[in-house]
Amino acid sequence: MLDVSRRVRLEGTVRIEGGLTLANAWVGLRSGDRRSNLQFGARTDAKGRYRLDLPDGMTWTLTAAHDLHPSLVLTDLAIRAPARMPLDLVLPRERSVRGRVVDRSGRPVGGAQVHTRLPSWRNSDYERVVTTAPDGSFQFCGIDAGALEVVLGCRSDDRGFQWQQFPLGADAPPIELVFERP
Repeated sequence: MLDVSRRVRLEGTVRIEGGLTLANAWVGLRSGDRRSNLQFGARTDAKGRYRLDLPDGMTWTLTAAHDLHPSLVLTDLAIRAPARMPLDLVLPRERSVRGRVVDRSGRPVGGAQVHTRLPSWRNSDYERVVTTAPDGSFQFCGIDAGALEVVLGCRSDDRGFQWQQFPLGADAPPIELVFERP
């Protein structure tokens, strides 16, 4: 029988890579023992701090999540006495892809729709659309830090649609998407 009267205080901060703390992030724990089905959770305060009082001597699956960043999941996390256990959590950074749409002669194409199909930390696969600025520029945010490529398509005045595939390195340079009008 589990003695839930003995408690361990798990506390720390939630940050993104690079050090910025995250307010209103969710830290949730689910017990590894399916028979007990215990769950605990808390939101971080304005300084990115959280605090949870948990039963001592259990193994947990921890999820740290924030609306604007990919989640962190730790499995088989053993929470044991001492009475206080510090644990700082670091969420991976999201990435963005930016670029410009130009025609064959290099002139910017403003008002073009740029579509993306790529894996996301929010969904398994998704497509998003942005409209280019008058200078042809566009930007997609919220791309999973582990994505290896992005597929972009361009449409202007419903007259054509072309898909192009671009690799994503650690620091993706701006992409120049050349739109060929029919």
